[in-house]
Amino acid sequence: MRSVRIWFNKKDTAKYISHLDITRCMTRAFRRTDIPLWYTEGFNPHPYLVFGLSLPLGVEALREPLDMRLNDDNYPMQRVVEQLNSVMVPGIEFLEIAEPVFKTQEIFRLNAHLRFILNHKLF
Repeated sequence: MRSVRIWFNKKDTAKYISHLDITRCMTRAFRRTDIPLWYTEGFNPHPYLVFGLSLPLGVEALREPLDMRLNDDNYPMQRVVEQLNSVMVPGIEFLEIAEPVFKTQEIFRLNAHLRFILNHKLF
């Protein structure tokens, strides 16, 4: 099992999809593909997906991170991007995939700090 991070855009009419609906949309997209995604154990298993901080409704996302775990260590990472782009709704596009360099919490902290700076024009 290996962890991977994939970045995606949310533009055009997709910017009006809420964060909760994005998680549902991603889960459905993974079910439509043969990507060996790792599911949690328990009574109601669900895919292990970790999203970045939620954006306000109507705001475009140019590069949002999504962390997930794959069961197959030999599965080609670029194939994940291709398969997801083939089944995804218009307005959401997967850009790049790689193994995570930083922990998710570090990215969330930096992301929140940058949004605060941009919103308050502190640059």
